[in-house]
Amino acid sequence: MKTNRPNYLKRFALLFPILILAIFPQTPDANIQSLIDRKEYFKAKDSLVVYAEMLSVEKSLYFGAILDNVFNRPNISNEKIRHCLEFQLSDTLVAELLKTKLNNDIRMNDFKAATAVTDTLLNRYIALLDSVTRTDIANDGIAWRALASNPSTTVDISRETTISMKKDIVGLLRIPVRFEKKNMKFVFDTGANLSLVSEKTARKLGVKVLPIEFHVQGATGRVVKSKIGVADEIRLGDIVVKNVVFIVMPDKELRFLGFYKINEIIGFPVINQLKEIRLNYAENTLTIPAAPTNSEEKNFAMEGLMPLIEIGHRNEWLVFTFDTGANSTSLYPKYYEKYAAEIDSTYKLGNIISGSAGGMEKNRAYKLTNVQMRIAGRDVVLPEVSLLKDVQTEHSKYFFGNLGQDAIKQFKTVIINFDKMFVAFE
Repeated sequence: MKTNRPNYLKRFALLFPILILAIFPQTPDANIQSLIDRKEYFKAKDSLVVYAEMLSVEKSLYFGAILDNVFNRPNISNEKIRHCLEFQLSDTLVAELLKTKLNNDIRMNDFKAATAVTDTLLNRYIALLDSVTRTDIANDGIAWRALASNPSTTVDISRETTISMKKDIVGLLRIPVRFEKKNMKFVFDTGANLSLVSEKTARKLGVKVLPIEFHVQGATGRVVKSKIGVADEIRLGDIVVKNVVFIVMPDKELRFLGFYKINEIIGFPVINQLKEIRLNYAENTLTIPAAPTNSEEKNFAMEGLMPLIEIGHRNEWLVFTFDTGANSTSLYPKYYEKYAAEIDSTYKLGNIISGSAGGMEKNRAYKLTNVQMRIAGRDVVLPEVSLLKDVQTEHSKYFFGNLGQDAIKQFKTVIINFDKMFVAFE
C-alpha cells in the first residue's frame, strides 16, 4: 500500500555528498584528483561512487577511465577515453588520458596503438611531461615501435592446468616452460613488468631478438641497456602462449651474490592473460583454472604493469606493490614517514644488500620485528621486515612497501585473480 510518508532515507542519501563537502571543503573533482595523484586508488574508487551525481559527464568519464585502467579494465578504460576526448578538455587532461591509453594499449599487447600514442605524446604534449616521464615514454617507445608489426600475445587455456613448482637455491619459485623441444625452469614473478631472458638463453631457446636497444630499470633502481625479443610459442603445462615478448638482458647483469643467476623470468604480461592463478605453497603447485572465479574481496589493482594490493595495518588501509617473485616483504620510505618517531626510537639504521634483474645494491634500512598485517581478511605476522630508508624507484616513492612470499606463504594457497581483481587465501 502506498503512503504519503516522507522518504527520509532517500533524503539522507541525497544529502550525504553535501555533508561530506561541508566536512571536507575540497570540491569532488579536487578530492578525487588528489587521491589519484597520491596513488590512493582504492580511496579514489570509493570517492567516485560517492560523488557520482556531482561530477560533470566529462569528469566522470575522465576519472572512470583512469580508475578502469588501475583496476585492469583496459578495454573499458579506452572506451571512456574515446568518449571523453569528444569534450573540450585542457591539454593537461588530454595528456593524462593519452598516458592512460598508452598503458592500456601496452597491457593489451597492442603495440601498434602504443606506438601511435607515444608519438602523439612526444610530438604534441611534450611540454606537459616532466623530464622523467618524457625520458621513460621515449625509451619504452623504442620497444613498442619494434614490436608494432608483431602479432599480439595470445593464451589458449582449454582446461584447468596444474604445474609443479620448484624452489631454486635462493628460494624463488620456478616452473617448467617448454620452447619447441627445449624445457627450462623459469622464475614465476608477478612483479616483473615484462618476461625476461638472458642473451645466452635467448640464443639457446630460439627467441627472436629485435635490432634495438633500450634501458630497463630493475627493482633496485639500477638501469641496464637491454634488447627486446619475441618467442613464437611457449607452453606452460597444457597452456599455449603465442608471441611472447621478452626483455633480453646481458648475462653479466643477471648475476647476484657472486654465484646466483636469474636467466629466465615469466612476468606480468603472460601471468595477466592467465586471468587467475592459484599458488599452493604446501604442495608447490601452480594451478590455472579453465575459467576465472569471483570473490567479495576487491583488494587488487595495477600501477602500470605492477600489481598492487590493499593491506590492513594499525586500523588503516595501506597500498603495497605485490611481487610473488620476492622472497620477503619490504617496507618503503612512505612507511617510515608515517611512523618515523616510533621507528627512530625503537630501531637502529643499518645496511642491507638487495638484488633484482640488473644487479645488487646496498641500501640503508631498518630491521622491523613482528609486523602485523591483515590481508584478504586474514591476519599475518612477519617476524622481520626490512624498511628501506631511501627512495629507489617510483614505486618506492608512492607505496608503503612490497608484499612478498613470506606473507603469502603463511597460507596453503593464494589466489590471484586478474579478471575480477582480487587476492584471496585458502
